[in-house]
Amino acid sequence: MLLRWFYNVALTLFFLFYSPLFFFQMIRHRKTTASLKQRLGFLPRLPRFPKLRAWVHAVSVGELLAIHPLIQKLSEENLSLVISTTTAAGNHVARERYADLAEAIVFFPFDFSFCVKRSLEAIRPDFFLMVETEIWPNFIWNCARRRIPTVMVNGRISDHSFPRYLLIRRLLTPALRQVHRFCMQTTEDARRLIQLGADPARIRVTGNLKYDIEPLRRPRRLNQLIRELLGAGSKVPLLVAGSTASGEEKILLDVLREIRKQRVALKMVIAPRHPERFREVADLLQREEFTFIRRSFFSDSDLIHPLRTEVTYDIFLLDSIGELTGVYEAATAVFVGKSLVPGGGQNILEPAYFGKPILFGPYMDNFREIAETFLQQEAAIQVIDGPELAQHLLELLRNRELRAAMSQRASKIVSDNRGAAHNTMHEIRELVDRQQSSAIRGRTDE
Repeated sequence: MLLRWFYNVALTLFFLFYSPLFFFQMIRHRKTTASLKQRLGFLPRLPRFPKLRAWVHAVSVGELLAIHPLIQKLSEENLSLVISTTTAAGNHVARERYADLAEAIVFFPFDFSFCVKRSLEAIRPDFFLMVETEIWPNFIWNCARRRIPTVMVNGRISDHSFPRYLLIRRLLTPALRQVHRFCMQTTEDARRLIQLGADPARIRVTGNLKYDIEPLRRPRRLNQLIRELLGAGSKVPLLVAGSTASGEEKILLDVLREIRKQRVALKMVIAPRHPERFREVADLLQREEFTFIRRSFFSDSDLIHPLRTEVTYDIFLLDSIGELTGVYEAATAVFVGKSLVPGGGQNILEPAYFGKPILFGPYMDNFREIAETFLQQEAAIQVIDGPELAQHLLELLRNRELRAAMSQRASKIVSDNRGAAHNTMHEIRELVDRQQSSAIRGRTDE
């Protein structure tokens, strides 16, 4: 009880300190008050249905894409799905990709008890799935009080997060003890979770759901449009730089200049990780005097009707949400961002699915095990800085056999590691069966 009191006091102080920045960000990025209302617990009240309702929470875009195979399996179980996110970008992608599968798509509430209680009364889930490491003590405690089973899926504890979690271990342990099942990515993630106080009997190593992803391919017209605008025909190499972070774009532009000095007519797609940086990157490209065109200049109808243009550009700025995965298919080689600067890296499995040669920087903490697997099997190249990136990229572009060998290895790693969705669903199905009879009885009594 004392720990809960301490947590709520700390959470209140943090919110009071952070709220001015939170509201400033809402205004700056033109977010609607609807997201704030939902985060305060004012969610749409859902009607009761005969089938069970699963509430699935994923923070943002990356987590949503990772659980796509699991979402499909849950829908095949005849379950009603509610999907929540924390970020506006995640909410946008959820509505775009899961509108046909989900009963409702909402923002996750702040972890104050009054917000959580209102949310649970509105949604009335039969069980709750939290993606990766979304440990919100008040939410978990209130689920336990209402006898709503909770499951962590695709669970992981990164190198960066683990020391911080250890500092608040006494606070986390009571909440972790209320979670019914932990479906962790690796044995190392399971070991770390046990150190934080989770019950070992409730932990399963089910694998990484990201390996099960089959990217939702966009109409090939977008990739054709990109190549037309860049003048990148079948013989012109194209580098797709995905999920880039602040500081990386300047490095990539220097790499582009260096490779062109070697008489290689490289073209580039740059996809910033965060939408709020789209304009910043566009301004940088303009200052650096590269010719470029933005995805936002084109409507969906432009992807249907052929485009006739005599002007070609150096760079295509992919300033959109949810289209990067499909664009990887057009690449000759891929650079995965948030890795040349401290940021933890980004998912390399999406370009690997398309069998693309992959390069990334030294900062891959959030994808440590996946990165190590690819490096050990020579399916990716790790560089320490821009000059080394230029050196290895130039070698790849000049060596077709090397690109083909890396492509085959990347595809094999993805196919060999599939099965996490099946394993995770096996653990969830046990809870579904347990809840089925009690849920029906409860609804009959209403």
